Amino acid sequence: MSKTFVTLLFIVSAMYSRAENYIAPRPVETSSIIVQFDDEKGLDRLEALHYAWFAKAETLYLPYHIYKIEISGHVETAIHDLLGLSFVISAQPNRTLERRAITPNDSLYSEQWNMRIIQMDSAWSISQGGKNTRGEDIVIAIVDAGFDTTHPDFGNNLWVNKDEIPGSPIDNDSNGYAGDYHGWNTYANNGTIIDSIEYAVHGMSVTGIIAAVGNNHIGIAGIGWNNKFLPIIGGGNEADAIKAYGYILTQKKRYLTTAGQHGANIVSVNSSWGQSGMFANDAPIWCSLYDSMGKYGILNASAVSNTIKDLDLAGDLPTLCPSNFLITVTSTDGADGVHGGYGKSNVDIGAPGNGIRTTGSFIEQRYKYSNGTSIASPHVAAVIGLLYSAACDSFAQYAQQYPDSAALWIKYFIMHGVDTTAQLKDISVSGGRLNTYKSLLLLNDWCNGNLNISLSADTPNQPNGKSASKHFVLYPNPGNSSLTINGKIDLIERIEIIDYTGKIVQSQHGEMNVNSNEVTIQTTFAQGLYIIRIWDKDGKMAWKELWSKI
Repeated sequence: MSKTFVTLLFIVSAMYSRAENYIAPRPVETSSIIVQFDDEKGLDRLEALHYAWFAKAETLYLPYHIYKIEISGHVETAIHDLLGLSFVISAQPNRTLERRAITPNDSLYSEQWNMRIIQMDSAWSISQGGKNTRGEDIVIAIVDAGFDTTHPDFGNNLWVNKDEIPGSPIDNDSNGYAGDYHGWNTYANNGTIIDSIEYAVHGMSVTGIIAAVGNNHIGIAGIGWNNKFLPIIGGGNEADAIKAYGYILTQKKRYLTTAGQHGANIVSVNSSWGQSGMFANDAPIWCSLYDSMGKYGILNASAVSNTIKDLDLAGDLPTLCPSNFLITVTSTDGADGVHGGYGKSNVDIGAPGNGIRTTGSFIEQRYKYSNGTSIASPHVAAVIGLLYSAACDSFAQYAQQYPDSAALWIKYFIMHGVDTTAQLKDISVSGGRLNTYKSLLLLNDWCNGNLNISLSADTPNQPNGKSASKHFVLYPNPGNSSLTINGKIDLIERIEIIDYTGKIVQSQHGEMNVNSNEVTIQTTFAQGLYIIRIWDKDGKMAWKELWSKI
């Protein structure tokens, strides 16, 4: 989706919680910055310059050479100095992030209306989450302020690092994180995932929507009855967020490079926090990590601001981060009314977030009602996991070979499976509210080779905002050695096939078979996800569609 960029602003200000009477997860930090070097010697080079403002450094994610630098002077001065160094890729303030939650103020309800409106009853008849057809656990990472792993409605859904010894201070699996038996705490840099009883309140609201066991005679049903959730304490400030994402990257890369023997098969991440009034250029390092995770098949579901305003204009992060692997979520109620920020270019989708019954922590009732965009985004994070668990074996194999392309297909199913609503039609990218069952049907079409939905449409449920064409149909999709385009072939001047880097991998010009109204192209490129583009005789792009070669 298109994103708005503005001149880099050096914002160093306290952030406020997006909750009424909500405890801020971390104190405001105005004396540290985040810097990314071009190689592993960057920090040594910086220290050798003996800047007066330099105090100390903390590693955030070593493979990408990202550090937090504590300073004793003005943040603007330090960033100015850093951006003038040839070995510095980027530098930015380390800002405190706001928790996107609203303290529940609704009376108790006896039913989970949110599950019905996104058609979970029908979706559960296809899958209840958990494993894919290859027997691999589907894992959803949750970055939040704290967790209560003793809740009786989570069953065996808490992720376990089988290579770690519980309680051991040693990094048994040599992944750089000692003691990460159930997850990681970026605040304390250890494996303790109950940060404090106060902070667990919000994390529990999110986790129940994602992974509460269903059909067990107690409590509520989460979207994925058997979803594995990986808890990570983080998101208090940008440095903590980067550390959390670094841990997620480490676990997924280990999983892919060891054929699933180590690490975690993380397919989605929920982040129910952010910062208002900011644009992508304000946080280049933070924003860049969504594409980094996407490369390894990880989609991020992120809550937009709870403030009801046009975020395209007002700014909001990570809402405006320019990544195809980010799904930004606003909150809706039982009548599809919008209760959060909106934006035709940057707010992707609506999901239930007002009066949602979910799990509570050990210091409150075990089940409660919660509100906010932070309650909407875990619906999307969980549905991502459910789609992976429901996918046919050919998709599971495809995801193993091409994790980034598979993630983009999953996003496609979610964005095209929405219930279009009058409230969201003109103020969001998809134009609608999440519908799990419809997304599963699109996945089924992919598995059967029947997915012929154009990416090119002005209708809000098409992600790239181009005008739809009724002239052409592409089949089979997915396909293998060839693809066929049927329609008004006399309109075609050129057919291009491009990959997701924008590179043209195959092009066809010249005569088409007008009499048969179709043209077949023998493909000469590797398996993966591609865009087919048709140019008319006036040199204008007349049509384009997503196509997968398997």
